[in-house]
Amino acid sequence: MLLGCGSRGGTRRDILKECWRLLSGNEPYSSSTEELTPVRLDRISAVPLAMTAMLLLASPKLAIKLARGGFGAHLLDLGSIRLIERDDFPRRENPRK
Repeated sequence: MLLGCGSRGGTRRDILKECWRLLSGNEPYSSSTEELTPVRLDRISAVPLAMTAMLLLASPKLAIKLARGGFGAHLLDLGSIRLIERDDFPRRENPRK
């Protein structure tokens, strides 16, 4: 979601708001945060999220480069980010099938 925020032209303030929603467990993260980043079980899992947040706060435009190239093929691309951000994401069929 942080990459999506930055790739849509989000400002540092927008990224901070998204970080706050994530940390406080507000919507849309109220039921999914621990599933995505199980910090209670594995504290080190917060490191990639924290590093991404710091990079985007330094330069929100880095979101596009991170999503395009990233650190490996396992990361989300811009298309995947847009799909996840849709309101109907959990119910929508995979359009690539």
